Amino acid sequence: DDQRKRDKEWCDKRGIDQETFREFKEIEKQVEPYLEELSQLWQYLVYGRGTGTDVGLKGHFKTGVQLDVQKAIDEWSTIQAGDFEKIKLMNRMESRETEIRKPDLIRFHIVADMSGSMFWGNGKKAEVVRQSVVLLLSSLNEFSRMLDLTRLQTYSNLQVDTEVIALGTDFRTIKHFGSDTDSEEEEAQIIQAFTHLKKSMGNNCDDKVLRSIGNSLNEVDKQKIKEGKIMDIVIELTDGAPDNVSQMRKEID
Repeated sequence: DDQRKRDKEWCDKRGIDQETFREFKEIEKQVEPYLEELSQLWQYLVYGRGTGTDVGLKGHFKTGVQLDVQKAIDEWSTIQAGDFEKIKLMNRMESRETEIRKPDLIRFHIVADMSGSMFWGNGKKAEVVRQSVVLLLSSLNEFSRMLDLTRLQTYSNLQVDTEVIALGTDFRTIKHFGSDTDSEEEEAQIIQAFTHLKKSMGNNCDDKVLRSIGNSLNEVDKQKIKEGKIMDIVIELTDGAPDNVSQMRKEID
């Protein structure tokens, strides 16, 4: 039919195997019920509320919870004169509304555990990882499209970018960052990454992956993360059985 013909042309243009394309689309249908809920989560993580509440000691008042000693010294002549209507020496707890800063870039490092333990038995764990990768990437691609469509209304500079790393005895990036790609090219890269999530890659070296991600952040990135201009998130999909637990703990810290 016409849809199959369009799908074949789309795959041929991008060098994607049609069987892989069909398998990917089948998993997309399986995870579709979770897409909307996950999309709402990304929006909350990035935007949250437009404002927040800052609570702290404020001064100066006639009554409060803490005496400002320096203020009392400065106002000593007024105190001696007994002009108590003018004396305001106390600090008290108050809250005020503050604007929450929004990031300019949110990056997701998605780490997929393809070690041998994920394929034990009927390989159900590896199947769940594939479903999770498809769900995460599809929802983030949809979120990115929404940002592009609403940019004129929201005046937001926010960009969303993703990479996928498959790990085993060693690791490799199967989808690279590329926030300048259009949504169709992004989908093609997602499907191509999906093809690498079918075979065991040996042991679990997630400490090496985490170290590599940490080392990929330059000083400019680190400063922008501190300033809230970049949000950098690592999601690892694993059964939690690393080869080197202590080294992994060190890298997480």
